[in-house]
Amino acid sequence: MVVYPAREPGDAWRAVWVKDGRRRYREAVTEARLAVKLEKVLERLSAGAANMERPGAELIAFYLSPDRLPADRQWSRKHAHTQARLCERFAAPVIGHLVCQDITAGHMQQIVNAAPTPGEGARARGMISALVGAGIAGGHLASPRLKEVHWQAGDRLLPPPPVTVAGEFVPGVQHRPRQRHGLRHRRPQPSHQPSRTGSVTPPGIGMKARRAPQPMWTVAVTGGAHPAKPAAECARIADSALAPVRPPGADLCAT
Repeated sequence: MVVYPAREPGDAWRAVWVKDGRRRYREAVTEARLAVKLEKVLERLSAGAANMERPGAELIAFYLSPDRLPADRQWSRKHAHTQARLCERFAAPVIGHLVCQDITAGHMQQIVNAAPTPGEGARARGMISALVGAGIAGGHLASPRLKEVHWQAGDRLLPPPPVTVAGEFVPGVQHRPRQRHGLRHRRPQPSHQPSRTGSVTPPGIGMKARRAPQPMWTVAVTGGAHPAKPAAECARIADSALAPVRPPGADLCAT
């Protein structure tokens, strides 16, 4: 772009540039007025967006065109129908008659707010995000901030928030015990409760003592192959063999 100042008082200032092989220019009486006229031109030239002077209807048509996407990334029939419906219902009435360079974030917010429900507003917001991305890639738009919008309720009623339980009691809500790894937590049993065998474990007894095996009775068996022993010695062996074998620490469990 080349700017030519006024040669004589009363002459116009002129800026000249070339676009698409054509010579274009802007004129103004003063330098300040020329700078105002060149703001949009400089925005288009710096962004390399050649289609920013096109209407918004052409931007929507470019977004919905199947030729915009590669053959292996085409939309499904359902998604294409949904995007066409959203553009026809919400986007076209707002930006269809505007020049693409004049589209602002306020227009995009108006499109999203036109949705009647939060769910429809979320779908409209997704359409706006994709539309802005396609417009920047196609040279129709320059600012990615146009997609930073969300649905606003305004004077409309919002749906009730979902009820969640975070450790407190909520009247009217059925509470269930928390599960971990698919198993419910079992309530811990006191140590003095009777076990399955019917015995009672006194409190204060360690796990090793409670898990000690029951006393086992052993009987000495003598066969013919062993040499005979005196009667007194046999009686002593029999008395010691019939005595119960108690593990260490089992005396604490005696009742």
